[in-house]
Amino acid sequence: MIWEQRINVKNRERELPLNKQRKTIKSKILTISITVLMISNISIGLLGYTISKNQLNEKGEVILGNAVEAAIQMIELAQKGVDEGVYTLPQAQEMVKEKLLGKMTAEGTRPRTSPLDLGPNGYFVVYSQDGEEIAHPSLEGQNVWNTKDKSKNEILLVQDSIHKAKSGGGFTYYDWTLPNSEAIGRKIVYNQLDPNWGWVVTAGSYRTDFNSGAMNVLKYTSIGVVAFLVLVTVIMYNFSNRIGRALEAITGRAEKLAHLDVSENISEALIHRNDEVGALANSFQKIIHSLRDFVKQIADSSEHLTVSSKELSQSSERSFLSANEVARVIEDIAQGATHQAADTENGARHMNDLGRLVESNDEYLRELNSSTAEIGQLKDEGFAILKELIENTEANNRAIGSIYESIHSTNQSTGKIENASNMIRSIAEQTNLLALNAAIEAARAGEAGRGFAVVADEIRKLAEDSNGFTADITAIVSDLSSRTQQTVATMDEVAKITKIQSASVQETNEKFIGIARAIERSTNIIDFLNTSGKEIMDKKDTVVEVIGTLSAISEENAAATEEASASVEEQTAAMAEIANSSHRLEELALSLQESVVKFKYE
Repeated sequence: MIWEQRINVKNRERELPLNKQRKTIKSKILTISITVLMISNISIGLLGYTISKNQLNEKGEVILGNAVEAAIQMIELAQKGVDEGVYTLPQAQEMVKEKLLGKMTAEGTRPRTSPLDLGPNGYFVVYSQDGEEIAHPSLEGQNVWNTKDKSKNEILLVQDSIHKAKSGGGFTYYDWTLPNSEAIGRKIVYNQLDPNWGWVVTAGSYRTDFNSGAMNVLKYTSIGVVAFLVLVTVIMYNFSNRIGRALEAITGRAEKLAHLDVSENISEALIHRNDEVGALANSFQKIIHSLRDFVKQIADSSEHLTVSSKELSQSSERSFLSANEVARVIEDIAQGATHQAADTENGARHMNDLGRLVESNDEYLRELNSSTAEIGQLKDEGFAILKELIENTEANNRAIGSIYESIHSTNQSTGKIENASNMIRSIAEQTNLLALNAAIEAARAGEAGRGFAVVADEIRKLAEDSNGFTADITAIVSDLSSRTQQTVATMDEVAKITKIQSASVQETNEKFIGIARAIERSTNIIDFLNTSGKEIMDKKDTVVEVIGTLSAISEENAAATEEASASVEEQTAAMAEIANSSHRLEELALSLQESVVKFKYE
C-alpha cells in the first residue's frame, strides 16, 4: 500500500546516516584531533627551524664580514711595516697570506690555517682586480676571471666578487660542489677592496657551515611532536570510545524504531548523563513516547475513517452520474449557439470586406478626381505652351526669311567682287606688257633711256604685285562664294523644315482641343460616380451596423452558453475528483489500518 511504502522509504533514509555514524564517529574524532595537532606542531617546528636557520645565516654573514675586515687591518699593519722599512713589500704580502691561509707547501698549496674561525669549509681568497688568484688554498697564481658557478644561471662568481668589492663591499651568493661530494651547496662570500695594495679580499663558506644547528632544533622538535601526538592519541581514543559506546546504544534503539518497534525505552543511565549524549538520549526517549501515543491515536481514527470514506464514495458516484447528464444537454445547446454566432460573424466579416471594397473605390474616386483636376491644369498649361510655341515658330520663320535674303544679297556681292578682281587682273597684265615694252625702248636708247628703264622696272613690279593680290582676292572670293552657296542650300532645307514644324504645331493644337473635350466628358462621368459612391457608403454603414448588432448578440449567447457548459464541466470534473478522492481515501484508510498493525507499541 501507499502508506506502507512511504514508511519503508523513510525507514531506509534513516538507516543510512545511523549506520554511517556508528562506523565512523570514533575514527572521525581521532582523525580530526590528530590532524589538527599534527599540523599545528609541524607548523611550530618548521617556524622554529626557519627562524633559527635565518638567524644563524645572519650570524655567519657577520662572521665573514668581520673576518674580511680583520684581514684588511692585517694588510694595513703590514703596509706600515713596509713604510717603516721593517719588511719589503713581497715579504709583507707573503706574511699576510700565511696569516690568512698558512705557509705555501712544496706542492704549491696552503693548508688553510687561520686564526679566524670561518666554519669547517670556510677560507680566505685574495684576487687581483683582473681575476688572478693572489692567495688561495690550491689555485694561487691562476687567473679565474671567467669561472662560473654550478647553477643553471652560470654566475660569473669572480667577476661578481670583484665588482662588489669595488662598489664598497658586499656579499656574493652562488652554488658550488660540497667537499668530498658531488652534491651542490649554497655558498656565501663577503668581498672588500684593500685600499693599500688593491687586493680584493674575500672570505667565504657554505651555508650549512653556519645553519647546521637549525637541523638539531628541527630534530628535537619532531621528537617532541611525535611524543605529544602519541599521548594525545591515547587520550582521544579513550574519550571517543566512551562517546562511541553511548552512541551505539542510542543507535540500537534507533534501528528498532526503524523497524516500527516503539515498545522499549532508552536506558536510565544514558538519560541521566550530564552531557550532549544525555540530552540526545532524553530527546530520543521523548520521540518514542510521542510515536507510541501517535500510533494509538491513528489506530483508533483509521477505523472511523474507513467507514466514512465508503459512504462518501457511494454518494459522490451518484452525483457524478447526474452531473454528466446535465453537462451533455448544455453542451448540445452550446454547440447550436456557437454555430449561430459563427454564421453571424461570417456574414459580418463579408459585409466588412464589402465595406472595405467600397471604401477602396471611394479612395480611388478621390484619387481620380485629383488626377482629373491635375490633367485639366496640365491641359491649360499645355495650351499656353502651345500658343507660345506657335508665336515662336512664326517669329522663327520671319527670322529665317530675313537671313535667307541677307545671304542671297551676300552671294550677289561676291559675284561683283569677283568681276572687279578680274578687271584689276586684266589691267595689271596690260600694265606689265607696257612696262616690258618701255624697258625694251629704254634699252635701245642706251644711256639716255636708263632712268626710264628703272621706272619701267618698278611699274612691272607693281603690276606683278597687283597680279598676286588679285589672285589672293580671287581665291578668297571663290571660297566665300562656295560657302555662301552652301549656306543658301542649307537655308532652303531650314525653310522646308520650318514649314513642316509649323504644320505639326498646328496639328498638335488641334489634338489638344480634342483632349480638352475628352477631359470634360470624363469629369462629368466622375461627378456621377462620386454621387453614387456616397449613396453606397451610406447604405453600407447601415447594413454593417445591423449585422454587427446581430453578431454581438450571437456572441453573447454563445459565450453565456459556453460559460454554463464550462461551469457544468468543472462541476462534473470536481464530482469525478471527489469520487476518485473517496476511493483513494478508502484505500488509504485500509492501508493505514494495515500499517498501524505492524507497529509494536504494547
